[in-house]
Amino acid sequence: MGDEEVRHPLGPVPFPAVGGGWSDGRMTVDPVALQNLLKNVAYPATKQRLMEEAAQRRADEQMMAALAALPEKEYRSTAEVSRDVIT
Repeated sequence: MGDEEVRHPLGPVPFPAVGGGWSDGRMTVDPVALQNLLKNVAYPATKQRLMEEAAQRRADEQMMAALAALPEKEYRSTAEVSRDVIT
């Protein structure tokens, strides 16, 4: 099955139609779940802080793996985190 476009506030996001990841090994996460998970984080926030917040909120393994794969930098918003996780 091919990829289908999912509407997202940040624009079109390619999302696998079936399964939990891409054939090249990239992680996929539900962008809405990511935004809900991080919606009350005090920004700016480092990758480490985002991971701590996610762990405290009992994020699942897939979400934690996606956050762990983020570049080491300071994030200014949940939208910025979403862009780096999804792209």
